[in-house]
Amino acid sequence: MSPSLPQKRILICSTAQVAYLEDEVQVGIRRFALNQPNWDIALLHAREVEQGGLDDALTWEPDGILMVARPSRVPQMVHIDDIPTVLVDLNQERPGGVSRICVNDEAIGSRAADYFIQNRFEQVAVVCAPGDRMYSALREDGFVRTALRQKLSPHRFEVQHLLGKPWYHNPEVDTWLKDLPKPIGIYCVQDAIAQQIIDHAHRLGIRVPGEISVVGTDNNHHICESIRPRLSSIPQPLETCGFRAAERLSELIQLKAEKKPLPVIQDAVEPDEVVVRQSSSLRAIPDTAIAAAASYLQDHALQDGTIAEAAKVAGLNRRAMERGFKKHLGVTPGQYMSEVKLDHAKRLLRETDLRMSDIAEACLMTQEHFATMFRKSTDITPSEYRRKRKIEGV
Repeated sequence: MSPSLPQKRILICSTAQVAYLEDEVQVGIRRFALNQPNWDIALLHAREVEQGGLDDALTWEPDGILMVARPSRVPQMVHIDDIPTVLVDLNQERPGGVSRICVNDEAIGSRAADYFIQNRFEQVAVVCAPGDRMYSALREDGFVRTALRQKLSPHRFEVQHLLGKPWYHNPEVDTWLKDLPKPIGIYCVQDAIAQQIIDHAHRLGIRVPGEISVVGTDNNHHICESIRPRLSSIPQPLETCGFRAAERLSELIQLKAEKKPLPVIQDAVEPDEVVVRQSSSLRAIPDTAIAAAASYLQDHALQDGTIAEAAKVAGLNRRAMERGFKKHLGVTPGQYMSEVKLDHAKRLLRETDLRMSDIAEACLMTQEHFATMFRKSTDITPSEYRRKRKIEGV
């Protein structure tokens, strides 16, 4: 019988009430820990540290510490002698001398700019978080750099103007949105900020996504799925950050056991792709009539809307609308409607366990037509798409 591995005690310091971002990090930590039969995990809340509970926790004699709480809140946890520590630095606080895993925030902003560029926007804007927040500055910098490389000059709004005033009715936001050239792609460094921008646009009668296309950050389902139109967003790879932090801590613990010097690890995790929902589902269309027709089809393709009705809304005859769609979107109105239905089908495949027949019905197609269209567009069947996304966790 082989000897059992010596237990490794891992102390996780988190906030007292785990925010959804930290919760995803801990999913990644647990995923790594499941493959470590000798890991014994204890959770220490930052509030306990603030109330003097750190000494009690250290009597447990942890072999390593994973910091998920903000280090500025519990600085005494960051540099504890002789205990390997890895910080998941969600707020880019960057304390010196400690191994840290973070999200590549510049790449998040760059990804947002690339998304608008790919969708033919000639006007883009960025809305930043209040105060001197490093993650916001980095996302803005990535967005601006990428836009400038494509000869675009981003507009900018500092959300600190919202402070001290009702977010649901702020004159500065109204003025900024009204004065922006249209159509325009607006990137917000947080989903909560994007929610405010969309709310102001609704009250001003600015069409989303017809005139402004909005992308947020965090992919917070409580926000993205509850507002109308549903919000496109860039997910932070938080589960990957948690897994990688645990992985790096394991390496440091092993180095310590071998009496080797411990390196200070600095690692940034690349972001995921934009999760596209209705708030950014239209490409930039300078022709207002074609934009109106596309917006109508976007809103009514899943409600028995017709091309004839779209042409009527836009004040165009069928032939003129066909030419306009080909010129500005590269597809026919019929193909555009199919794209809307396909995007909806992909969402249902990713986020539900509905049967294929139910998904086809939700997309106003027969099951046979749905399967044929899906395979023609993606080169895989709907079932294969669902399996692939579940494996990837996307």
